[in-house]
Amino acid sequence: RLTGTGKVRANVAYKRHGMSKRPQKMKRKARGTMILCAADARLVKSYMPNG
Repeated sequence: RLTGTGKVRANVAYKRHGMSKRPQKMKRKARGTMILCAADARLVKSYMPNG
């Protein structure tokens, strides 16, 4: 997804399974979405139909 300013949001990794053994701090940080760095955002935007 793109934000209003054109940044790319993505889901946080490492949340699919095995969450019971992860630290609580990691689980809190993994909630919601994150903004991709510029290098990754450029690559992901090239895959998007209107990016």
